[in-house]
Amino acid sequence: MSADKKIKLLATMIMAITVEARSASFDVTVDQAAHAYKGLNEIQHLIANQLNAYLRPNGNIRPSPIFWQGLEELALRFHLRERLLSAIKWSLSRE
Repeated sequence: MSADKKIKLLATMIMAITVEARSASFDVTVDQAAHAYKGLNEIQHLIANQLNAYLRPNGNIRPSPIFWQGLEELALRFHLRERLLSAIKWSLSRE
């Protein structure tokens, strides 16, 4: 995938994670919502860092396998695997 397509995908993923965060508080306790928000914030931060690296000269771009592994680890730690997969699928469908 070209760098331009990766930039577009990352930007779309940030938007999709925001949508997931909005729905994270439905039918859960306050503590569960807070846990989900924290995890989604960490995921969004990792995506934003990768996007920022692509946009800056000499940016510290994580190799794709390491980046995706980092997302997976955060999703598993915060029990957000389905939300992350939903955001990824939605983002890929927008290409």
